[in-house]
Amino acid sequence: MKGNGKFAALVRAYFFLTTAAFLIAITCFSLVQGLLVHFGGAMTDAFIFYFLGWVTLGAGLLLFAHGRSKLRVISIS
Repeated sequence: MKGNGKFAALVRAYFFLTTAAFLIAITCFSLVQGLLVHFGGAMTDAFIFYFLGWVTLGAGLLLFAHGRSKLRVISIS
């Protein structure tokens, strides 16, 4: 017996949301670490942490938006 796929879509949406939360947590760590390294005087290392932080923030926000849109489609249908 085949279902309508709503459960699988829900699992995928929550996967996107939990992955986004993980990336946003990495963002917070990277930006705080970048500030600490920046005030320690190592500008090259600070730039690496800042870059990692902003890239993961962008990826996390994109995944979050994608997961939210999937949840919205599931709840409407």
